[in-house]
Amino acid sequence: MLLTNQQKCIMEILGKVGCIRRDQLLALLYGKYRERVMTMRPEHLTPMLRQLSGISRAVCVEDDVIRLITKTANPLLLESIDVMLEITGGCPLQFPASLPALLCFLYGDELTAYYVAALTTEREPSFRRIEIGEKERLIWLPEHALALQGKELPDRQIIAQKQKDGTHRFFANKNTTF
Repeated sequence: MLLTNQQKCIMEILGKVGCIRRDQLLALLYGKYRERVMTMRPEHLTPMLRQLSGISRAVCVEDDVIRLITKTANPLLLESIDVMLEITGGCPLQFPASLPALLCFLYGDELTAYYVAALTTEREPSFRRIEIGEKERLIWLPEHALALQGKELPDRQIIAQKQKDGTHRFFANKNTTF
């Protein structure tokens, strides 16, 4: 099957994350093709996805979520993609697939590695003891609202608290830079 460059990019993104919302995919495609002559508009995405799902049978489009047929939509992964897009402005340098983190991406002049992970009730007592490198940041997505007032976060660890409008508020100690 012959694919356009944009369709190849869509398949590459889906291969890394498994599922993504339409607006997130558009933001990543805008970021990838922003300096090139070709433009990526929202109305271009629908026929490309229809072709990918019809011909390859590897892609499934359900409402606003695009996923590989072998994957299920993961709300925490979708939220971690939101966090990546907020931090990078839609232009991560790379985002290789990584487990056990939900998502990993590189950003900035010094290629800082950002890991996004779920902060569950089981992990909450131990998350402060995790060691991370100088050029790494660990972003936690709490499964419930955390009482952060008066608590000191470890260096290079960030809490991304989801707001009512869907954006995130970031909490870190004074020594942590993005």
